[in-house]
Amino acid sequence: MENQIEARPEPSTTSSSSLNHFEAVAIRGGRKKAEKRFLVARGRRYYDCKVKGFRYHGTEPEKIRQQQVVGQLITYVAEMSTEVDAGRGLLLSGPVGTGKDHFLVALARVAIRRYGYNVRWINGMDLSGAFRDQIGSGGLEREELSKYQTPDILVISDPLPIFGGLSDYQASTLYRIIDRRYNDRRPTWCSLNCTGPEEAAKRLGAATVDRLRDGAMSLLCNWGSYRTIGSQNERNS
Repeated sequence: MENQIEARPEPSTTSSSSLNHFEAVAIRGGRKKAEKRFLVARGRRYYDCKVKGFRYHGTEPEKIRQQQVVGQLITYVAEMSTEVDAGRGLLLSGPVGTGKDHFLVALARVAIRRYGYNVRWINGMDLSGAFRDQIGSGGLEREELSKYQTPDILVISDPLPIFGGLSDYQASTLYRIIDRRYNDRRPTWCSLNCTGPEEAAKRLGAATVDRLRDGAMSLLCNWGSYRTIGSQNERNS
């Protein structure tokens, strides 16, 4: 599917200090190619995403909140190997257009290129569609589940439907993915277009959100849409 991608760099089972020059170059090359595949799948809009490249916008109080979130994400980047190995994920909540996917793409780039993690990206609509396709094709449900349960890092861009909550089947499927990853200490990074974890619990299910939040860095991106401000600037220019 268009919004689904798994970046699987060549893993390194030895420390960088024990690699010879050619082995190190090969590993860096493999990771760079994996990062490129990931970005191509995400689309040109996300090619330059970096945490420090986030564009502050809005009112001064909003910019202060943005700076605080960026600072916490920079800390997560610096400690990423420890956080990922411990299974501690990331949960970004807030209105649409606040840059949550920008942050997730930026972090995924670091995970792939710097650390060589296997990263799979999926948005909520396509996740539901993947399981509908699996049912229609007669495929095995466990094989489809495994695609999301086993990567080092799973990134889910807003599993919430545009209106209301998930269907019973959608909620059950998402819970099975998150629960398996939680038990295996595999982190999930998730963006939620909502006011916070409380609203998410009502719409996704309390058990699912509880597992996403446990040990995770949970951040509220509580400011206006960059897209709205950009459109206003274009009209005024």
